Amino acid sequence: SIRTEVARLETLGAAGIKVPELLAHSPRALLLADAGTPVAPAATLLDRLKAATHGSDVDRLIGLGVAALIDVHRRECYLSEAFARNILLVDDEVVFIDFETDPGSVHTPVDCMVRDWYCLIFSLYGKFSKSPLQRERLTPVLVAALHRERADVRERFTALLPPLLRLKAIPFKRLGSDGRKIHQTLVALAALHEQLT
Repeated sequence: SIRTEVARLETLGAAGIKVPELLAHSPRALLLADAGTPVAPAATLLDRLKAATHGSDVDRLIGLGVAALIDVHRRECYLSEAFARNILLVDDEVVFIDFETDPGSVHTPVDCMVRDWYCLIFSLYGKFSKSPLQRERLTPVLVAALHRERADVRERFTALLPPLLRLKAIPFKRLGSDGRKIHQTLVALAALHEQLT
């Protein structure tokens, strides 16, 4: 995992994507620079969204995250675990973290980019299922962002929705907290499907 993270950090950094600076590494450890500064400490997108109290703040924060994700894809790159907890904000600059895996070792680049969207969507709807302000703002911002995404990524994302939505027949909401997160995500994906097709 250390070897993978080093390789991914170097690849993404060379492509102009903001990732933590790699200070040192060995086969057993790596040392990364803090993404933030004493004046502007880094905070996760998830934490910033939790603290948001106005719809316009939620829209702006999600907008920053998805714009940066679209930029990653336009640079012919993809992330590893594109969860909201792995997207850092330093003021209004986005920095991506957590590259212990490389989905490209088993998926095509386009499928890796689609996977980024599904990871982000699961992490947002799963966490904000009981937060009306955040939950109601997610779908419009995500739909608008997916319309700005590369055509091949958007088409593949949309093509995968019908088979995923068949999972709604499984009563996930009765299967504990993770099951409820999956249920909320499927409900959200149905709404996205309706607006994207």
